Formats: sequence, structure tokens, C-alpha cells
Amino acid sequence: MRPLNPSSGKPRKHGPNPLGEILKTVRRKSGIDRKNRFLRVRTAWEKIAGDDVLAVTSVKGHKSHVLEVEVTSSAHLYEIETYRKAELLKKLQDELAGKPHIIDIRFALSSFDD
Repeated sequence: MRPLNPSSGKPRKHGPNPLGEILKTVRRKSGIDRKNRFLRVRTAWEKIAGDDVLAVTSVKGHKSHVLEVEVTSSAHLYEIETYRKAELLKKLQDELAGKPHIIDIRFALSSFDD
């Protein structure tokens, strides 16, 4: 299949691919965009969570618009999940401004090996 002409959307008859198309493919295949989204989310979490929450949590990733955060103890997990989750989610959404879009935070119990 021939590459499409970006201005017309029809298959291009000849010529090289535009640099923008090549770079988009390279970024997608290399995972750079995914890594950048993760770094953006983790940085936003560090900015909004506060020292008390940061001391007992670790961002592990995000899937399907859900941030995955590990918490060091069941007591902290209960406190954050019950009393702080809504506030943290709102602050995170405001900080990220929809890029990437986070709709929920899932907290899980974990021990840090660091």
C-alpha cells in the first residue's frame, strides 16, 4: 500500500514519506510517547500529592486512563483511599489538563524494595 498524501488523503503516486510521518512512526514503535506520558503523570503526582503522601506511595503506571499507585502500608492505603483519593484525583486532573486523561486512581498495597 502506498503512503497517503497528507493534503488530499489519497495514495501518493511517488516520492518519499514526509519527515513528520516517519517521526510519528518511530515515536510510536519506540515507545517514546508512552514513556513521556508516564513521566508527565509521575511528575504531576509528585507535584500534587504532598510530602506525606509521597513518602508512602510510588506511581507504577497508568492503563486505560487509570493511575496505578502502590502504598507501603494498609493503614496508609486505607487513609489515602478513603479520605484523600477524590482530592488527589481532582488535583491530578487539573495539573495534567487532560494530557493524558486520568479518570481514576487505583491504590494497591505494596512494599518498597528500594
